[in-house]
Amino acid sequence: MALTKITRGLLNTGVSDSSDATAITIDANENVGIGTTSPSKKLHVKGDEIILEDPGGGFKLELNADTNPVTITANDNTGANYCGFKLKTNNGGAYPVTAMDVYPHGGASVAFGAGARTDTQMLISRAPSSATQTTPETILVLSTPCTSTSSNIPVGQGPRIVFEIPDDQAGNKATGAAIAALKEIDSDVNSQTSLAFYTSDDDETLDQNMSILSDGKVGIGTTGPNEKLEVAGNLTLTPSTKNNSPSANATISNINFVGRTDNTVVAKIEAIHNDNANGTDGQILFYTADNTSSAAAAEKMRIDSTGNLKFNSGFGSVGTAYGVRAWVNVNQTTHNIRDSGNVTSVSDEGTALYKINFSSSMPDTNYALLGTASNENNLVGIDGHPPSTYTTSAVEVRIFDASNVGQELTNGILNVVIIR
Repeated sequence: MALTKITRGLLNTGVSDSSDATAITIDANENVGIGTTSPSKKLHVKGDEIILEDPGGGFKLELNADTNPVTITANDNTGANYCGFKLKTNNGGAYPVTAMDVYPHGGASVAFGAGARTDTQMLISRAPSSATQTTPETILVLSTPCTSTSSNIPVGQGPRIVFEIPDDQAGNKATGAAIAALKEIDSDVNSQTSLAFYTSDDDETLDQNMSILSDGKVGIGTTGPNEKLEVAGNLTLTPSTKNNSPSANATISNINFVGRTDNTVVAKIEAIHNDNANGTDGQILFYTADNTSSAAAAEKMRIDSTGNLKFNSGFGSVGTAYGVRAWVNVNQTTHNIRDSGNVTSVSDEGTALYKINFSSSMPDTNYALLGTASNENNLVGIDGHPPSTYTTSAVEVRIFDASNVGQELTNGILNVVIIR
């Protein structure tokens, strides 16, 4: 076919223009050019804009590949002279499938693979391959190409999603947060990847505040957690519902330890309220389970709101434990301390009299004194001498025999224990 040119100004062609320049060209290959005299495809349009206008409020462009067309439609589906945009593809079935839908509301919302929605600006949807599929469906892939010229890809490369927030009323934006997938190993054959979560303070600098490593370890406040969960900083546990007037013994939070496949709790740490006055006092309870698989973990120890330590040690239930506040083992001949706890020194106060000096003072003088004095041949008693020597910083003890006479023992050992 010969080259055909339709010039502008020829009214009988339906093409009208004020000049004689070529408007439409049809070449020997039946390629049509609009705005160009050298069309390279079946339709070649050269110009700033192309307008498809339908007085009825919509248009449809169909790209037909045999019986499975791809269609692009635009219409006013809101009743407010707005124009929506829809791209449909055909997977060989009886009906075309919506691949993208642009819905005119709030600027525009874009939906991929499903109908547009008015509650979001973007929706990406894809149906499972089958009704019985038990694996997740890939919806979106973010990728960064390799630009390294070395054999190894540097640590830290990977795609990132950045969230911007309004910065001022002038419409400026500020970087608020980000999520990134980062390469962990400097290698071109290793795909170990971590997830990094960033937030920004008022200087708009992104700080990495949480990490999930390739081995599943989670770090909060640290980029290199060594355990399944590592928190760099303080940790607060709260109940699901806070209450300023809780009931007595109401649970605040639990930490459960489970090692069996049936999820039996074998140990537990629990924080509870002490009473329902104002909810400001609390207790810490410790539970363990015995070797009976059917038995639930039972309380074995607690620290109450006054600081008392209570535990089950042969009582059958948890009872208050009374601690040894000081103890000392003294050589009676040299008066040297062989070993001790909370005792700074022992001084000789006369025949069979010893003064025990405490490192940390007692809260009061209402403590109990127990002890023994012995050598290879004798075992004698001791007591506080006299009771007035009981002070918060020291106590005097006397060694005596069966006749209540002060008794120094050669090569003897003096043992004293203070309980409070």
